[in-house]
Amino acid sequence: MIMANLDLLRNILFIRRYSESTIKNYLNSLTKFDEWNKLGKELNKDLLFDFVRFLTLKDFSYSHIRNSIMALKLYSELILGKQLKNDFLRGIKRPHYVPDILSLAEVKKIIDSISNLKHKSIISLIYSFSGEIIL
Repeated sequence: MIMANLDLLRNILFIRRYSESTIKNYLNSLTKFDEWNKLGKELNKDLLFDFVRFLTLKDFSYSHIRNSIMALKLYSELILGKQLKNDFLRGIKRPHYVPDILSLAEVKKIIDSISNLKHKSIISLIYSFSGEIIL
């Protein structure tokens, strides 16, 4: 269903001056959606919801899911000529990761491994002012 219109969408995105990487990502997302939608159902809000649920269960990243949503919305608007509502997607949260903090022994090992006195002083000062070094 979508595969037939990929060249048209590619040309529209090129004319709109989307970057090559964005065009490639959008077309890959649409291809992935087309492979997932084996029955060829018409693109609507419920199908988009099911596809996002599928991507979430497959543990795709937040940005990949967001790009897939945007690609399908753009395809729906430009090629199919209909608005695709995605109000349910407003609450998707970006994952937050706890930073790694070096232990005192690791910091001491790093500082002791520095042979240049100036560099050793700079790293020691940075650590003493911050209290912790986040990687």
